Amino acid sequence: MSGSLTPYDKKAYRESKRRRKQAFKADKTGRITPIRTKKRKIIITISVAAVVFVSAVCGYFMLSSYTDSEGENVQTVAELEQNELLTVVSQSHPVEQSYVPVLEHFENFEVNALMLDSIREMFENADSDGINLKIINAYIPFDVQQKMHEQKLEEFLSNPDYTKVRAESEAKRTVPQGGRSEFQTGLLVDFDISDSQVSEWLERNCVKYGFILRYPESKEDVCSHTASGSIYRYVGKDNAENMRSYNMILEEYRLYLETRQNQ
Repeated sequence: MSGSLTPYDKKAYRESKRRRKQAFKADKTGRITPIRTKKRKIIITISVAAVVFVSAVCGYFMLSSYTDSEGENVQTVAELEQNELLTVVSQSHPVEQSYVPVLEHFENFEVNALMLDSIREMFENADSDGINLKIINAYIPFDVQQKMHEQKLEEFLSNPDYTKVRAESEAKRTVPQGGRSEFQTGLLVDFDISDSQVSEWLERNCVKYGFILRYPESKEDVCSHTASGSIYRYVGKDNAENMRSYNMILEEYRLYLETRQNQ
């Protein structure tokens, strides 16, 4: 009879060795712990990798735009930061409630830090020209904007000439809801233009400092916002000069740039 172990004996020997090792661990720790085999380690590694992959995918979609209760794609903070100067915020391009730009104080208001140097220079040069620029509104946070919208809506609803549908439509065009106003970007500035000289100076010189008239009367259908001669938007000097040359507002200019990129 041969002294070598049969396959059955080898298996029994390995099982016995495993149990002795497990018993040794139990004796030291007071509890039985499973022995991690090579196969078990591989399974654990694969499981961890799967969890990491799923987390990464979920994170990507959380950073991507999502659809809000009105069926519009909401621009996330990550998306806004990629091209903040040319971000369009409107009824069809809302932003997250949590979006707050980097802000700086100027003339008792908060403005987007991107425009600080330019608006400071504009005020200094206007003063040299004998023009007294005054700001009425600049950065408006989501909650404040929403309250302003609700007040404007109540105002329209109290007018007997307005149906509910018309009141809601006009309120959205005049004072948009929170998350649908570019005041939340800190890149809009509403000036006091009660003095016609101020209005003329702004219209003539705004582009030199990177500003454009955001809601001109001739473009109401494009921007879906009530025309205003006092609200200016900072887009940067090069963009402002191009938009004036092409007679475009922000929506048109964005579309123009996207079309060029796709050609």
